[in-house]
Order: sequence, then C-alpha cells, then structure tokens
Amino acid sequence: GDASHVPITWVSAVLDQLKRCHDGKKAFVVSVVGVQSTGKSTLLNTLFGLQLNVSAGRCTRGAFIQLLPVSNSNSLLRQNACDFVVIVDTEGLRAPELSFAEASLHDNELATFVIGLADVAIINIYGEAPGDLTDILQTAVHAFIRMKNIDLRLRCHFVHQNVTALVDTKLKVSQQTFQDKLNETTKYAAIAERCESKYSSFKDVINFDESTDITYFPGLWKGDPPMAP
Repeated sequence: GDASHVPITWVSAVLDQLKRCHDGKKAFVVSVVGVQSTGKSTLLNTLFGLQLNVSAGRCTRGAFIQLLPVSNSNSLLRQNACDFVVIVDTEGLRAPELSFAEASLHDNELATFVIGLADVAIINIYGEAPGDLTDILQTAVHAFIRMKNIDLRLRCHFVHQNVTALVDTKLKVSQQTFQDKLNETTKYAAIAERCESKYSSFKDVINFDESTDITYFPGLWKGDPPMAP
C-alpha cells in the first residue's frame, strides 16, 4: 500500500500456516502487473470469476491475494498438477499521486515482488500508447532479469487490451515490432543491472514465444454479451 513495505515476518507466518492447513497441496500462482487504470482487476475478474474492486483511478493499493480451489475436472489442474490457483492483483504503476522518483522506486519494488511470486506473470497493456508501453516494459524486464539472476523460473504473458482485431499479416508485423521493443528494453535493463554480457535479447531472460505469449483483444466491456461480468 502507501507504506510500500512488505512485512516479511508476517507474510512468512501466513504462508507457513497456509502450508500446514493444506499440507501436500500444490498451488499455481498468477500475478498481474500494469499501469494504473488499465483494466488489470477487470481482467482477473473475467478470467477467474472474481469480484475485485474496479473503478477509475487507484482502486487497488498494494497487492491483493486470493486462493482459489481447482476442481478435478479443470484442465488447469491436469496441465500443471495443482490443487489451488493463487491470484495476485496489484495496484497500478505510474500512479499520479507519486512524484517521478517515488513512482520509479515504488514501481520497481512492487513489480519485482509480485513477479517473483508468480508461476505466470501477466503484463497488462492498455491500448498502443508508446509512452505507457515503454514504461511497463522497462519495469517488467528489470524484474524478470532479477528473477533470472537468482534462478527463479517463470513464464510471462503480455495482454494488450483495447486493441482492434488484427488480420494475420498485421498481427505478425505487430508481434515482431513488440519483440524488437522487448529486445531493446532488455539491453538497456541489462546494462542497468550490470549483466549486459549475459542478456542481449528478451529470450535470453525468459522462455518466450511471441506467437503464443501475446494476446490482443478489443476490450472486456465490448461484445454481446461483453466478456467482463
């Protein structure tokens, strides 16, 4: 939240108690990161049938975590051999309430924390504004490099909301352009993290396939009925 502080002792105690209550059970963690007011909570509500607060502005502060049991018939259980899905919703990056210096430090700490928890990190991008895209990619790639440096393995999925449907040719061009942007961001992030000799492309950092790990859709509130509840 506003304190930007993770009480390690308290978090460890909660996780230890959770482990005792569900001994032998496995959990699959999904987290989401994105700029403020870009539909992160709405996306999770739509995907998992949750009722996270949604509104314009800063409706989520800090990180909210929900534990969802997975039924035996669910394909996610068969694919990942998990009994629970842990959903981690976060407050938006680039909060206007913070100064640039405060926001930069806050965003890097928050992204590193929630991406470090995840088996799959969803990077939520709204529209095609180059400024927003650059900011979220810089923050996310820094976090992915930190995870790689301590040998934490995870997957990521980029979700582009409010983007019109792309025909096959345009989709391939868009995917390649996005891949080039990721590679460029990775080079700068690697220099900042002092590991430029190890990472020259995004695929050096994380297992990534632009044909399957990028999703575009026009908007969760569109359609008949709309995708969002």
